[in-house]
Amino acid sequence: MKKTDNSPVQKIRKVAERSLVRSKRKGARPKTRLAKRLSKEERRQSLLLEPWMHEDLPKTRAECKYGERPCPYVRCRYHLALEVKPNGSLSENFHEIVEMKETCVLDVAERGENTLEYIGECMNITRERVRQLETDALQKLRESDIDMMEFVDFIGSAGPQMESYMDYIKYGN
Repeated sequence: MKKTDNSPVQKIRKVAERSLVRSKRKGARPKTRLAKRLSKEERRQSLLLEPWMHEDLPKTRAECKYGERPCPYVRCRYHLALEVKPNGSLSENFHEIVEMKETCVLDVAERGENTLEYIGECMNITRERVRQLETDALQKLRESDIDMMEFVDFIGSAGPQMESYMDYIKYGN
């Protein structure tokens, strides 16, 4: 009779080996890098720097539209390559920044008429997830109290592409 070790350590080792085999198979690598723990002094210094770090970030699309590309503001919420989470960890949204055509999600959106496949590649999600997000966003817009044409007038002159998109939102397919 063969004796097996069912200790918790052995179980964890088996799970780790399985996940290692899976990650090697898919060529995957971890997407999130945990923030290291800061000492009290480092935390105090980072709080002093916090206002300064947000000082140069563009507040609107108009401020960053003609800015430097690739976008140097990795803390910007529209940056495609990295996402800085509230706990300080970094999440890599794209595997190679050098391969990216655009670094700002607003550049991708402004170009317009992108396929779900292309948007998915830019955001590192599947085209099905892009379709789900689009459907959810359109539903929220339809349910909102905001009159879309008034909103478009508020943000500026709407081109023909924007008007056709507003018709799509208003009347559906």
